[in-house]
Amino acid sequence: MPASLRSSALPAPEILFEPGEIVETTGALTLLKKYNLHPIRLLARHLFGDWGDVSAAEAHANVLALAEHARVVSSYLMRDGERLLVVTECDRSITKFLLPHELRPCVGPVARCGSTTSSAT
Repeated sequence: MPASLRSSALPAPEILFEPGEIVETTGALTLLKKYNLHPIRLLARHLFGDWGDVSAAEAHANVLALAEHARVVSSYLMRDGERLLVVTECDRSITKFLLPHELRPCVGPVARCGSTTSSAT
């Protein structure tokens, strides 16, 4: 068999977590259309652990979030400097495409599911 037809020795990548329901805000949808991006491309990056344009600390926080059932946040920088976030909530029930100003902070000191601390109203 020619070398070009042999299967690769590299293992196939695995999804790190389930996305739950996938939704997008109107702002995110507008941005995706503006850059002619299909959301599945960014969703795949997010689910396989390519967090996008984040700091080392944010990337480390996402790795911890996988083990600690916390929110996972990816950030993708567009050509003109605009950002699109892909956020999977701590209970893995929903993944949202949204703009940075649309992201609401998690409640509680460690932003994990099951936190008993609530914000003051």
